[in-house]
Amino acid sequence: MSPTWLMVWLFLELNLMAVMPLLGLGLVYYFVIQSLAGLIFLFGGMGPSFPLLLISMMIKLAVFPFSFWMLYVIKSSPWLGGAFLSSLSKLLPLWVLNTLPMKSMTAFLLLTILWGSVYGIFQTKVKGVLACSSVGHTGWLSLFVTMSIKSWFIYFLTYFPLVLLLFLFSSKSEFDYWSSMNYYKIPLLTTLLILSGIPPFSGAWLKIVAFMSLNYEISFMFSLLFFMASALNMFFYFKLMIGMLNKNEKMKFHHLLLSFTLMLPQFLI
Repeated sequence: MSPTWLMVWLFLELNLMAVMPLLGLGLVYYFVIQSLAGLIFLFGGMGPSFPLLLISMMIKLAVFPFSFWMLYVIKSSPWLGGAFLSSLSKLLPLWVLNTLPMKSMTAFLLLTILWGSVYGIFQTKVKGVLACSSVGHTGWLSLFVTMSIKSWFIYFLTYFPLVLLLFLFSSKSEFDYWSSMNYYKIPLLTTLLILSGIPPFSGAWLKIVAFMSLNYEISFMFSLLFFMASALNMFFYFKLMIGMLNKNEKMKFHHLLLSFTLMLPQFLI
């Protein structure tokens, strides 16, 4: 193994040790998953074998098909641990991804965004929602890494404070459901609107840049699929916002679907 890859592995393990004290009940599961990823990275660095290095980073970032552990760990962890896991702990693995050939990862990133959106729709507790949101945005962050470091940096600077705000406001609730957050609905709604990518909020323009770059670098079909995944992601956030504004915790699905259909043209501007 070259000294460079060995140093990267060392920093990845330090990143693991920094997160572990914050995770509570999710500690053991997180440690096993990350240790496995670190072992694969160690073997990959001996060649170096870029496929093994890529798989290890996919595991660490919870990229599909390794997304399930993120949902379990965040739901089992304190709020501070979930916030750190959803934001700062991704920096080093994303930097490593930037050094690897990632052309084969486009389909996995698309599936990661879809996984976060679909599973997020069926979550009722706040931590589950935030975990699925984290997985979906990992797909977007990884996608930006493949295209432009400058665009990725702007996206992360937008994403990072919003995630911290979401975890902060969610931790203030006495219960673990969105409908219980009576005092924090306005800031939460604003944060969700930005994260959803609805125009004219900043998240929309970042995704437009991604669509344009995708259409230039890969096939139009992949660009269209990412566009559809983004629309599903908006539906996921829209469901949250309707649930927060509705006085009753339960809402009939056909009312939600009708509202989304009426607002879809505005979402896709």
